[in-house]
Amino acid sequence: MTIANTPALLRTYLVANVALAAAVSSRIWVAKVPEDELANMPTKAVLIIPSSSTPNLGVPVYGERSGMYCYGSTEYEAFTVYRALYDALHRCGLQTVSSTYRIMQGALSGGPTYHTEPVTGWPRVLATFNVTWLETAVT
Repeated sequence: MTIANTPALLRTYLVANVALAAAVSSRIWVAKVPEDELANMPTKAVLIIPSSSTPNLGVPVYGERSGMYCYGSTEYEAFTVYRALYDALHRCGLQTVSSTYRIMQGALSGGPTYHTEPVTGWPRVLATFNVTWLETAVT
C-alpha cells in the first residue's frame, strides 16, 4: 500500500458534501488558513490538522486522526459548522473519494470543544475524527 495524501482526499470528500458546502462553501483547508483568506476571517470554515496515522501491514487499510477546527464569526456559528462537519463525516460508511481510495469509516474521537483562537480570538470548535481509508480499485 502506498500512503496517499489523505488530508487532501478528506478535503475533497468534505467539499463535495452538499450540507457542509452550504455552510462553508469551499472554505475547507488543510494545515493552515491560506494567506488570501485571513482578511475574511472569522467566517464559517473548517481547518483540517492531521495529527497521527496508522498503516496496517499486509492489508490495504490506513487510519488517520485529524483535528478539525470549525470556525465561525460567533460561537453559535462555529457550532453550526461543527454540526455540518459531524453530519458529513461521523459514521459516513463506505464513500468513494478517488479512483483508488475510499473512506471506510469516519468516527468522532474527541470533542467538540469550544474556545477562541489564542492569537486572533476567532471563535472555533475543535473536534477530532478518526478516518479509516481503504485502498482499492474503484470501478
